Amino acid sequence: MRDDQLKQTLAALGHRSVEETAVYTAPALSLPQLAVACPACGAAPGALCTSHGGTRPRRGDVHQARTAAHAVFVDSVEIEVTGGCGVCDTEEIELCAACGRCRCHTHERCVRPAA
Repeated sequence: MRDDQLKQTLAALGHRSVEETAVYTAPALSLPQLAVACPACGAAPGALCTSHGGTRPRRGDVHQARTAAHAVFVDSVEIEVTGGCGVCDTEEIELCAACGRCRCHTHERCVRPAA
């Protein structure tokens, strides 16, 4: 079917755009987990997960590994926003009292302040 025929058919069905139809036929496109890459199938951020060796898109859901990766991503972002380090999972309150750095850095030269 050509693009103009597809657009006419979609208009006749009451769909306003191809994007709207994509979300209707692939509910997974609206999932927040699509913000991260899928470690299970290698799907890029924003792309649907695939099954059967990459031959079929998963339209209704994502792999459990992608859901877990998204949870880690959200946690890291929350830590970064509150002043910590999302890379090493150091919250702001856990930063070094002497230098103010996180666990990504070595602290052998830091002198602890007197209590």
